[in-house]
Amino acid sequence: MRSTNKLASNNIRAGRTLLIPTAQQDSGQYALSASQRLSRKENQLAQSNREKRHYKVNSGDSLWSIARSYNVSPQQIAGWNQMSTKTPLQIGQQLVIWKQPKSATTLSKRDQQLTRRIGYQVRNGDSLYGIANKFSVTINDIKRWNNLENQKYIKPGQQLTLYIDISKSR
Repeated sequence: MRSTNKLASNNIRAGRTLLIPTAQQDSGQYALSASQRLSRKENQLAQSNREKRHYKVNSGDSLWSIARSYNVSPQQIAGWNQMSTKTPLQIGQQLVIWKQPKSATTLSKRDQQLTRRIGYQVRNGDSLYGIANKFSVTINDIKRWNNLENQKYIKPGQQLTLYIDISKSR
């Protein structure tokens, strides 16, 4: 809005006329409408082999307690359900949770202290070899962590989970 009205700062003066940009078409016509962003996010989560779960909120539940029981973060649950972490939960409310499959690697306490779990979005030109080399992990580890044993290719936009040894980070 600042550029549209050629404003140098965030301050506006009373009585000044401002131009308010609006969409020319229905929100469904735009590539990044809310429903399309949600659909894209769900497709990426499904490709990452996470298990989609539905959770019914009970008395005394909090995002933190639910997140802890599913080994995810409260921010992830909020994002998956298009809400804020500060939004109060309602008893009986249905939440979607994308749980990491049980086949994901379990690390020892010592390895957990030296290892960080990161999300990596595949870019154009990426290969498993290049990603493995960049993060000092093996191709087989990436395949195992992301259940890619039966997939031949990775695609731009695909989300990968990597477990990085911080003692080896560059």
